[in-house]
Amino acid sequence: MPKGKMGSAISYTFHKEEYLRNFFKDGRCELSNNLAEQRIKPFVIARKNFLFSNTKKGAKASTIYFSLIESAKNK
Repeated sequence: MPKGKMGSAISYTFHKEEYLRNFFKDGRCELSNNLAEQRIKPFVIARKNFLFSNTKKGAKASTIYFSLIESAKNK
């Protein structure tokens, strides 16, 4: 059983016990990180485009562009 999927799940839970206890202490804690992953998704998708920002001006323009877009989304 320890090498099976159930054993692995139980072992994982015991190793993450501290984090699980924090989740139960404070109800505001999220058990899932989906919101954080959704927030960084545009940057992950555009990662290859950042390779073309080979100058300081290009990198600054990309930063301003993404800051404006993400700020507009949050309103």
